[in-house]
Amino acid sequence: MKNKLILFFTLTIIIFSFAHYGKAASNKMEIFIFQSQSNCEHCSSALNYLNTLNKQNGDAFSFIVYDIYEKEDYMNKFRHFLNAYNIEDDDASIPLIVIGSQAIAGLEVQDISSAYNKCKTGTCPNPEEYMVENVDLKKLEKNNPQGTIKTEGFFAKNPLYYAWIVIVVIGAGSLFFLFAKKSN
Repeated sequence: MKNKLILFFTLTIIIFSFAHYGKAASNKMEIFIFQSQSNCEHCSSALNYLNTLNKQNGDAFSFIVYDIYEKEDYMNKFRHFLNAYNIEDDDASIPLIVIGSQAIAGLEVQDISSAYNKCKTGTCPNPEEYMVENVDLKKLEKNNPQGTIKTEGFFAKNPLYYAWIVIVVIGAGSLFFLFAKKSN
């Protein structure tokens, strides 16, 4: 009876964990916007356009907005995205709108719509994950000798994966314990 209770609780924890994972996996598509809230008419126009596009498509995506002049970390993140998306410093402008594997510099309505529709009908990478996978650290170090480069690993941005590791280890350990006890 005791073994059945342990097995029941272990399976219940694992099942509810996967149910939570399914909800997390259905998160909205994220669009990153690097902008300045002061003296940037194109930035506010781009945000207004994206809000309108979002409402027309049933709030299909969420915005993550960075004011690059507000915090040094936001400016560093902006540089990381420029690097990962192969945008030279001379070609960089705000707003920088990142949708999946595409980065659009400036207010380019047709490019924004095209990138959005491509991601809406297919699968697009999360911009943060794409940046982490494609950033060229050597190039960043060469262009930024002050040492303000900060990279965030995948697990640092997604602590849920640590929880998954713990749950799997506990579940496997419980099952091992049950089967080992049964064989004795």
